[in-house]
Amino acid sequence: MRTNNNKKGSKTVDPIKSKREIQAVKNYLSGKNLRDCTLFIVGINSALRVSDILKLKWRDVFYETGEIKKEIRLIEKKTNKQKGFPINKSMQKSLLQYFECVNQPDNNEYIFKSRQGCNSPLSTKMAWKHGVPIETLMKILNHSSQSVTKRYIGVWPHSHQAKDFQ
Repeated sequence: MRTNNNKKGSKTVDPIKSKREIQAVKNYLSGKNLRDCTLFIVGINSALRVSDILKLKWRDVFYETGEIKKEIRLIEKKTNKQKGFPINKSMQKSLLQYFECVNQPDNNEYIFKSRQGCNSPLSTKMAWKHGVPIETLMKILNHSSQSVTKRYIGVWPHSHQAKDFQ
């Protein structure tokens, strides 16, 4: 993952193009936080917007019998269109590992839930505040620069909120 400075001085991040780069990000995140690593793996394998990933519940991934589903089906928040995508081996391994780590939660719980409040989804702003790298959110959101992502999640460069996240 390379960062470049454009003419306006804001950073842009080149897309991850190789399996080696993807594996490097996975290795980095798995050593830091299993939730963030799982979020990244679901993001790169599903091509979902982060707002849709954060709304996923365990019932979207597992049948009531406890067996993992072959695909996830949902209604996209932005387009209101139905989308389905397969749960590949990488997603399956990460989701199962994370499921075990969070002590086999109820099917109605959000997969990436906030640590504040009971069973509410993690927001993009809170994902960043709790350590999900801005570059990861940029990739998931398909943004071209950190400033675009910060604006999207509601953190403005000169606000008191922005200082909390630097």
